[in-house]
Parts: sequence; C-alpha cells; structure tokens
Amino acid sequence: MIGCGIVAGAVRDDPFSFSVTDAQHNEVEILAKREHERWMVERQANGWRYGPHRDNDRKTHPMLVPWDDLDAPSREKDHETIRLIPMILAEAGFHIVRRRS
Repeated sequence: MIGCGIVAGAVRDDPFSFSVTDAQHNEVEILAKREHERWMVERQANGWRYGPHRDNDRKTHPMLVPWDDLDAPSREKDHETIRLIPMILAEAGFHIVRRRS
C-alpha cells in the first residue's frame, strides 16, 4: 500500500520511518485506516457487531464503525500500532525497506 517490503536481517544505520509529506500522503494514517478495516472484518467474521459498550458475552463493540466515525483517541490506538511496526519487526529480525521504482 505504501511501496515498502519486509526483509530479513539487521536494521541498517538509517532506521525506517513512515513518510508524512502532507495530509494526502501520510503513511501512518493510510495504514492505520487499513488496520482498522482489517480488524472490523475479523471481528464481524467472528460474530461481533456494533454496540455502544463493549460486551464480550454479547460480542458488541463501540469501535465497530467506519474509520471516519471513530473518535480521535480510538484512531490514535491504530496510529500507535502502526508506529510500532518497525520496532516489532526489528525484534523479530526483520526490517522495512522502500521499493525502488
């Protein structure tokens, strides 16, 4: 989605960082939105649906709404998840590289 790949090996001297050139090209935002969509599909496939309060027994969750309907703190959870990807991959012996066009 953002022109990157994952490769095995030690992190280079210049660690990867996501690009934010403007509001239209904010890689963290792009990937956070996609992660939220992926999470919703996974939850719904397991019988979850929207509810004003999280209820594990009834399988309801207040964040089962489109990205544009999430409040700022809920979006920030997904942003933070994306920001952690380079570190998580490094701990597993991988790093992110930009594909050359």
